[in-house]
Amino acid sequence: MHAAFERDITALGKQVQQFQETAARLHAQYAGNRADSIQATEAEVVEAWKGLLDACDGRRVRLVDTAEKFRFFTMVRDLMAWMESIVQQIETQEKPRDVSSVELLQKYHQGIRSEIEARGAKFSSCIDLGKALYKRKHRDSAEIKEKLGQLLEKRKEMMFKWDDRWDWLRLLLEVCQFARDASVAEAWLVAQEPYVTSRDLGQTVDEVEKLLKRHEAFEKSTATWEERFSALERLTTLELLELRKLQQEIEKFSEEEHYSDKDSRREDTGFVEESSQLYTIEEQTLSGSGAVEPSSGLLEGTTGDSTVPAVSEMRESGSLELEPSVSVVTPKEPESAAALPVEPVGAETVLQEGLLSRKHDVDSSGKKASNRSWNNLYCVLKPGQLSAYKDAKSFGHGATYHGEDPLALTNASWEILSNYKKKKHVFKLRLGDGSEYLFQCKDEEELQHWSQAMEKAVQPLAAEEASGPSGAKAHSLPPPSSSAALPEPSSAKKDKEKKFSRFAKKK
Repeated sequence: MHAAFERDITALGKQVQQFQETAARLHAQYAGNRADSIQATEAEVVEAWKGLLDACDGRRVRLVDTAEKFRFFTMVRDLMAWMESIVQQIETQEKPRDVSSVELLQKYHQGIRSEIEARGAKFSSCIDLGKALYKRKHRDSAEIKEKLGQLLEKRKEMMFKWDDRWDWLRLLLEVCQFARDASVAEAWLVAQEPYVTSRDLGQTVDEVEKLLKRHEAFEKSTATWEERFSALERLTTLELLELRKLQQEIEKFSEEEHYSDKDSRREDTGFVEESSQLYTIEEQTLSGSGAVEPSSGLLEGTTGDSTVPAVSEMRESGSLELEPSVSVVTPKEPESAAALPVEPVGAETVLQEGLLSRKHDVDSSGKKASNRSWNNLYCVLKPGQLSAYKDAKSFGHGATYHGEDPLALTNASWEILSNYKKKKHVFKLRLGDGSEYLFQCKDEEELQHWSQAMEKAVQPLAAEEASGPSGAKAHSLPPPSSSAALPEPSSAKKDKEKKFSRFAKKK
């Protein structure tokens, strides 16, 4: 419509040009007032024509800005509706039950990602248009900025939900694979159970030889299944995430407990300081009363009171004691200090902890252990002992694996089995009773960490064994008697006489 209006005023421009030519010709023919009138009329017409052209240009610019604004709003509305449909597709996916359904959902989810990437060009053009209008200081800049922010926020939400759903599908795939492998392994165990429980030992030599060959084949098949069972014992990503959350909760709880212990110790320290200050104040008060009592006794002696010689005799004999308040306050200091819990440092010091594969190889009698399978356990090494737990959660609750006692490292030795061919990163622990255990780490770095920790765990025990006779001698000495710990009465009298003499000097 505006273009038609511009075409219409083009003909009017030709008339203005003819009017200017006629005015120039008349201006040459006339002079005086008429010439001035012709010139003024020509100027008015030219000025009106320029104003019309400027108004036309301004309206064209405003119409273009308005058209771009509505085009931007339309693009934003279409993209918002499309993103809403994509979010609904992501959230309304069915729950898979097996590996194949999870893989099918993953393909469908990847198709959604391809569709999102295909719309990337439209997102870019829409965002660029909105930024251009905002930089141009459009009269509706506030509304344009709001729409642009809503578009970016919705796109961010859509991508976050897609990533979250993709992570969930990957975890679910791993869980379904574990369930499938576990069911296959269980079926194999059920199939092998009749053979293991069979009591057929053969009646002749040939039958026994056949049974031996069959048993050797069974052992070979069992060896091939051992790796599968080891893979089943490994923690899945979901379990590792739960374990990480549990460790963070344990660390947070330990930090809070540490801060609470600090606060309680700070309160106890403040109580001890207040008690010492109170003792000092009462001691000063007692010194002042000791300086005043003789004069008051003399005054009472002039009236015939018999209390003066009794007080003097008590001072000379040293039987005069401090006020009861002092005797009550002074022992509170060691009581508050004794009330603080004293925890053994070595028993609570964890030198190394983590997941290890453990195998009981040899028992204390020197024979091979009855159960020589590898188990993934959460091992915790402390000075003098090595404990095994099912996982970190069991360690937090203090429940050991099958309720077994920690392995005592007294007279223990360990070595790295670099020539062990069945598994890598294995070290052997030989206990003092002769039993042996094999431990497998995940890599060489973890193996070195455990080796250094084992040295620290065994060294204090070796030092204690080296200093055993002297330590036994020290423990064999009788404890000091209570009478030896108490001062003699004469020394107590002298101390009290010195104390009262010090009070007199303070006067």
